[in-house]
Amino acid sequence: MNPTTKPTNQDSLDAVFGGRVMLWQGRQGYRCSVDPLLLAWFVQGHHSRVMDLGCGVGVLGLLLLEQHKAVSVTGLERQEALVERARRSVTENGRDGSMNLVHGDLRDEALLDGMGSFDLVLANPPFFKQDSGRVNPVEEVRNARHEDHGGISAFCRAASRLLKPKGRASFVFPSARLVDLMDTLLRHGLRPCRMRLVHPRAGKPANLVLLEARKGTQDALVCEAPLLLADHQGEESQEALALQGRVPWP
Repeated sequence: MNPTTKPTNQDSLDAVFGGRVMLWQGRQGYRCSVDPLLLAWFVQGHHSRVMDLGCGVGVLGLLLLEQHKAVSVTGLERQEALVERARRSVTENGRDGSMNLVHGDLRDEALLDGMGSFDLVLANPPFFKQDSGRVNPVEEVRNARHEDHGGISAFCRAASRLLKPKGRASFVFPSARLVDLMDTLLRHGLRPCRMRLVHPRAGKPANLVLLEARKGTQDALVCEAPLLLADHQGEESQEALALQGRVPWP
């Protein structure tokens, strides 16, 4: 780790993935949830060029670098304050040579066209449609949760534009919107090929889905075993502990 500055009343320096990744986050703004941990866990293989759409404070890219699943990561983020924290997080973790942050809008086609192609694109898009659900008064949080500045169609369009032929795109999204996600991916030339449902507890319905799609293929869809975050008694599962970096996983 390469310490940068000390935390203030406005931000904090927080440890994730068993303390192996450090994040600069706003105390009152957007803060890392379990979603990027799940998506990093879902990614298979080792990838040369990775794009994280709407990267927030950079946690997903830093996790992939720490887990040796990526050689280089580019993070694209619209909110300037989050880009600044992500840059500090990259330096904090000694990843300046392998992770690049871009301040921009994923709906900007000219910007995307200038970035080249990627073999893996990742996204943790806003979960809620515009004007639905509880609206958070904090702008950073509201933008991360609601589709006010580009919904799932914008993310799928950007992923398709950035991916090389047969490249992969992986998403974490509410399971209740799985049909929306699949339909949108197919419209943009991305074929769902691997899926895993996430259950908060054994015996409870899934609340999230991890979905991988490929560009320009006809691959069959593989439905993997469900990921249970806790057992019937509410104790965290071994896999839940492993994806958080709290226990090793073979």
